Amino acid sequence: MQKTIFLIPSLLLVSLTVCHAQFVEEPVEGSGNYAEQSRFIDQTADVVSVFLSILFITSLMGFIVAGIKFIVAGGGEDVLQSARRISLASLIGLVLSLVGYIIISLLKHLT
Repeated sequence: MQKTIFLIPSLLLVSLTVCHAQFVEEPVEGSGNYAEQSRFIDQTADVVSVFLSILFITSLMGFIVAGIKFIVAGGGEDVLQSARRISLASLIGLVLSLVGYIIISLLKHLT
């Protein structure tokens, strides 16, 4: 069971990386320093976007684990408290990843 829990995010990460590699742009020639600076900003935004994608996937997995704990708790107060903490942490991670992705995409399109 634990192997499949770690296998699925690994496959998603690999697929995100492969899909993301298709959209790499060629460097702009003749524009001087501005083109290099713009390319650096784009590359940095791409790296941060990958990390935010990992955070998003991890948050979704946390919601799944919390849901399973809620179902399996059977009225045990300590298990319910643990599931609540996991769901709150997952919600915070989900919100942070979405807000971060929105900010990165706005900055990337403004530069």
